[in-house]
Amino acid sequence: MLKRVTLVKRMPGLSDEDLDRYWRIEHAELVLKVPGVCGYVQNHRVFDLEQDTNFREFDGFAEIWFEDELAMKRAMETEEWRAVVVHGKIFLAEFTGYFVREYVLRSPTPTFSR
Repeated sequence: MLKRVTLVKRMPGLSDEDLDRYWRIEHAELVLKVPGVCGYVQNHRVFDLEQDTNFREFDGFAEIWFEDELAMKRAMETEEWRAVVVHGKIFLAEFTGYFVREYVLRSPTPTFSR
């Protein structure tokens, strides 16, 4: 599996509610239509749990999985992928993507304790 992790930063002045609507609802619908996408996870930053709420470098990150490099390249050549990129430019001031290989050292479980 190949994964793309994308750091996202909202447009200046965009409210939390608008970011949620654009990213979690509208953008997700577009990503899930891209042929070859095996998985998609959004990770939204929880600002009220952080010490310095004035520091908002990024609002979160998304994870998109592809079966392999060929599937990823094919996906990124589609009209559906182009629609994802165009839509992202509506509400994101910045988005930076990285292709990574994931190494799971422990899967999260709700009953895990130290």
